[in-house]
Amino acid sequence: MKEEIENHIQHLKEGDEQAFRHIYEATKDEVTRTAAFLANRPSDVSDIVSEVYVELIRSIGSYNEKLPFRQWLYGLTARQTANWNRKVWRYFRTAEKEKRYLSTPDAKIPEEIWLRKERRLELTDGVRKLSGKLRAVVVLRYYHEMSFPEIAETLALPIGTVKSRHDQALKKLKVWTETKTEEKESKAHVY
Repeated sequence: MKEEIENHIQHLKEGDEQAFRHIYEATKDEVTRTAAFLANRPSDVSDIVSEVYVELIRSIGSYNEKLPFRQWLYGLTARQTANWNRKVWRYFRTAEKEKRYLSTPDAKIPEEIWLRKERRLELTDGVRKLSGKLRAVVVLRYYHEMSFPEIAETLALPIGTVKSRHDQALKKLKVWTETKTEEKESKAHVY
């Protein structure tokens, strides 16, 4: 797969449109999921993905083959998403939409599965509340399972900055989850 992508990259550099289609098909799901994690609004994801591939075509000539292509592409996705988020003048709270949509659990889903799904959504909500800089590190670290050196190279940051952002993100997520737990417990005691 890696050799096939590298072959298509070389052809894309030479202007082969078919090579672009192969690269797109091989990477679109990962790019879409990454953009979905990093975007401030889910409705922006398809536009961001389009921007990523436009930028891929523009910048493929500067791609350094020493860097793994997917890592380079994740960095490109993170930068394009950050650029898009900066352009957006209004931020809609994704968590509120998700909570309204999921306010009534489906009776067909066993309670334990529902609770796990709710916890995952809450954690995703917490990650989305992080600043773009912190969110990018968390998504690359835990979603794409990248090491700190890989993240530093992908985002063109010093490794110390990546580790600092990672620590800041985890502290904020811990505080956020503790607050959510306390809120739930206090609501449970009211009734």
